[in-house]
Amino acid sequence: MSRFRQIICSALATIGLWSGTGIALASPGLPSASTVVSTDIDGRPALVLGFEVLGGFSYELPTLPATPADAASTSNAAAAVPKKNQIPTDIKALDGRRVTVTGYMIPIGLEDGRTRQFVLVRNLMSCCYGVPPNLNEFVLVTMTNEGVRPVMDVPVSLVGKLKVGETYEDNFLVGIYQLDGEKLLPSKT
Repeated sequence: MSRFRQIICSALATIGLWSGTGIALASPGLPSASTVVSTDIDGRPALVLGFEVLGGFSYELPTLPATPADAASTSNAAAAVPKKNQIPTDIKALDGRRVTVTGYMIPIGLEDGRTRQFVLVRNLMSCCYGVPPNLNEFVLVTMTNEGVRPVMDVPVSLVGKLKVGETYEDNFLVGIYQLDGEKLLPSKT
């Protein structure tokens, strides 16, 4: 661990946000999906979600096998599967709903100066140089149109249909939130 990361982790531990394995952002009293408000966007309702709701619960990652031989073992294969029912019922109820989510854009690819797929993260520290986000602290966004121009280093708000549930690629858990993005909302600044 780098000296910088040690300092940050020590500071987070001092204020009770670092457990040694990750940042403990879920705590009693955070808003839940039952406290979400609705707004009107383009004449249709959308729930206003933030990462205080989406990331407001603990999601325990599975323990991965140490070696390929361990992965082949039947007993170790079960350990790589996350615990069932970690997503709260009120969060699962958001599946299929039209929502607006605000976060920071990390484009996955560009074509003609636009991105159709990107990750929306809780904060700027959730990137290749910072602390990896927890599974409930990012949303994989796929725009349903020609895409949007990337907006970096400032929060953006998107509207779209939210999908909630574990997503696997090649037997690896890669996320729990996806958004079929309709549009990028105009900045309020």
